[in-house]
Amino acid sequence: MPTPVKDKKSGIYYVRVRVPADLKGFVGRAEVSKSLRTRDPADAKERFAAEYAKIQKRWASLRAKPESLPLKKIVALSARVYFRLMEVLENEPGEPEIWHRVLELSQQAEAAEGGLEKWYGDATDEILAEEGIAVDEPTRTRLLREVHRSWTQAASQQLKRAEGDFTPDPQAMRFPEWEPTATPKAATEGPTLTSLFERWKKDHLSNGKAAATVDDFAQKKDALVAYLGHEDVTRIKPKDIADWCDYLRDEKGLKPPEVF
Repeated sequence: MPTPVKDKKSGIYYVRVRVPADLKGFVGRAEVSKSLRTRDPADAKERFAAEYAKIQKRWASLRAKPESLPLKKIVALSARVYFRLMEVLENEPGEPEIWHRVLELSQQAEAAEGGLEKWYGDATDEILAEEGIAVDEPTRTRLLREVHRSWTQAASQQLKRAEGDFTPDPQAMRFPEWEPTATPKAATEGPTLTSLFERWKKDHLSNGKAAATVDDFAQKKDALVAYLGHEDVTRIKPKDIADWCDYLRDEKGLKPPEVF
């Protein structure tokens, strides 16, 4: 698993993760990078774990087959917009005029063609990426509407707070708990790098050869799997291996004899 990277000039830690070879076309770049906004190593490690988990779920959502979600799950997902807005402005909602304007713009977005997509499209995609799921177009359309409804509900509550009324929102109970769909991990059709490695390992050790070589090759195998984002041998192309070697040489600083 990668670790936080410290910027030499600022001292701030970053999460930097290679985009799996099979997803570069979707992501449009070879690496994702995001500031962890801290110079503290322990804090950076904790924040990195959370961000890395989000990135892995994003990869999963890009690989996932679009599915249809029932309304209960859609409403549960939309709840995140409501509770995040309520939490971030829990103590200081600002002036009432701000929320009057927000609610006015929200109504305009609902009435305009493509308005919900413009206002809530990015937030909707972020929610789906957090769970590592892909949905069909009808489900996404319904989710956009529910995200709009949740946002409007939160904005209305913030208006009340801005006017001095911090009474809990009784309608917050309408959101059901999110229950991830337990889907079995798809079986790989062909051999995996691990299965081939285990066969080689058994043969290697049975012939009395060095165990140290097994450990060395295991590390290289794991590094390749982490780089690719999968271990399906049938999906690995010669260019993937060439790109990985370039990555080890150019970005990890390994010399040619150290690559293999």
